[in-house]
Amino acid sequence: MHDTHIHTEMLYMEPIHLVARPQHPLLRQERALDWGDLMAYRWLVWPRGTPIRNALEGALAAAGHALPQGSVESNSVTLNLTLLGHSDMIGMASHHAALRFSHMGALDVLRALAREPEAAAALLQDFADAAAGEPRILPALRPLRDLLALPPEQLEPLGRRLVQHLVLVAQACLLRRHAPHAVADAFAATRLEDGGAGRVAGAIDPRAVDIGAILERAFPA
Repeated sequence: MHDTHIHTEMLYMEPIHLVARPQHPLLRQERALDWGDLMAYRWLVWPRGTPIRNALEGALAAAGHALPQGSVESNSVTLNLTLLGHSDMIGMASHHAALRFSHMGALDVLRALAREPEAAAALLQDFADAAAGEPRILPALRPLRDLLALPPEQLEPLGRRLVQHLVLVAQACLLRRHAPHAVADAFAATRLEDGGAGRVAGAIDPRAVDIGAILERAFPA
């Protein structure tokens, strides 16, 4: 009987949004939202240890904040929609879930990116630091900067394009920082080069990547 070792790699990374009911007072506020505005309300959060909760706590810590007092933990979509729809609580949702709930009219996104350009600038700088010396990631930052520089009314219909490009660049930077060179190199070669051919299963040039090193890592002897 042989032991089986399974190695996993990050294949997808999705932005997280803060959401609230469409009638929430913050959505009627004309000035830019800040953390103080958000801290004035109770939050509905995912349980500790979940990826979405970890991402939230990391963002709060970077901004010098902690979860508001009286925050409620729940991983039930039904309960979360009920609580958010009948109160002024602030919740969290992945990008696709937030868009779906918004289209349904159940929730709306507390938009902050366009109102806080310094957040986008900090993100781009972090990507640039991670991509230093990598000729395939650095060029991919240029269209991302161009998109983020657009006025909100022009960026809105390009949301899916922005998120797709943001995810690809973020994945490439994270792999370059934390993954073996062969894995990071293969991702950059197949996702960022060759017109993005690697986004289609099998449509890659195997001569451009170290397939042997990747397979050896995935299936060690």
